[in-house]
Amino acid sequence: MANLNVSGGLTINLLVNGDQLNTTLNATAPLYQTFKKGTNEFTPNWATMADAQRPIVSPRIYSVNEAKVLVPTGVAWKYNNVAMTFDGTGLCTYPDIAAGKIRQIDYNGSKALKMVGNVASDVNNDSDTITFTGNVTSSGQTFSVTADITLLVEEASNNLHRLFLFMDDDVIDGDETQLTLIAKLYNNGAEVVTGVEFEFLDINGTVLRAKNASGTFNITSAMIDNELLVVCKAYVNNAVVATEQKQMWDSTDPFVILCDQGTSATQSANADVTYSFSLLNARTGAAVTGVVFGIKAYKNATMEDITSQFTKTNTSITVTGAKIKEHNSLYVDASCTVNN
Repeated sequence: MANLNVSGGLTINLLVNGDQLNTTLNATAPLYQTFKKGTNEFTPNWATMADAQRPIVSPRIYSVNEAKVLVPTGVAWKYNNVAMTFDGTGLCTYPDIAAGKIRQIDYNGSKALKMVGNVASDVNNDSDTITFTGNVTSSGQTFSVTADITLLVEEASNNLHRLFLFMDDDVIDGDETQLTLIAKLYNNGAEVVTGVEFEFLDINGTVLRAKNASGTFNITSAMIDNELLVVCKAYVNNAVVATEQKQMWDSTDPFVILCDQGTSATQSANADVTYSFSLLNARTGAAVTGVVFGIKAYKNATMEDITSQFTKTNTSITVTGAKIKEHNSLYVDASCTVNN
């Protein structure tokens, strides 16, 4: 019998109830736009660029319990927490900041949004939020799901670096053997295409792909023990100028690590919360008993290992309100070895 390594992760910033549904909004291109004050100069210019290059924002709902991607129904959108409306062609008509600039389309089996105009301006000069809501059916129940994505708007400034990671799919399923992750670095709103190198690591600092000029990284099924958080570092002149991370899954793995709080959670600074982990045999649906987990905690802002600041058992970790207040956002990684 072979030993299998299994891992699972929890980001403490978003509450998901019921089935462990990982709900995200993904963009096909960076949602990032800069502008020059007092002008009509935008980078990139979504109004004039080729339609095929315009960013598309689409939801992805992954059921950890069922190890599959779910298709949402009853999709609705908000822009800066204001409900969006659309005309017969799908063009946004309200709110004013998005009217005529965003179009609702069908994409990958779901409703999605495409940027067709420029949202940055002297008036709208800070970042915006797009919110998705919908319904999915999982394990015989219907759940309401929601997710946000930030549309980053900034006034043009020299030496302002932003790193973006995006992928068409973040779950290996069916006949897939790998996922493609694309990293792009921007400076002053324009993509940096020369003089930049990208390095890809896991959350523990293990190098998955050494630093080189290619921003494309193919992640094989063998690299993902059920779940993987990839950290990308962008280098200019051998110095790190930006860091970003992306979570992905392998639904073909026979074992799944579950957390009783879901894959994402929000926690009050006034509450202490214990996060407990269990191992599920995805083939039989039965829980595996007697498992001892290696549990680590990381500060999302710096990727620093801060495990020593928390109380752990073989199956759980307790995060105090004071610690979540101190660190703002955490990533908790659980792993184990199981005989297959």
